[in-house]
Amino acid sequence: MTQPGDLPPMPAGEPPYTPPQMPEQLPPGEAPIPIQDPPTNPDVPGLPSDPPVMPPDTPQLPDPAPFPSPV
Repeated sequence: MTQPGDLPPMPAGEPPYTPPQMPEQLPPGEAPIPIQDPPTNPDVPGLPSDPPVMPPDTPQLPDPAPFPSPV
């Protein structure tokens, strides 16, 4: 049932070879994109290492609206 040009069936127990998507070690000279541990930069919001705006013991409540609440 194999057509010419098709890959041969893989032996059981051996997963197909997949090239590494994200190399962990880069050669010196290349600046790796910080994905696992980004530097702490308070000027750029959205980084996981940013200090929390609210204290950890404070429940995450929305800021009080400047206008009267409809409720």
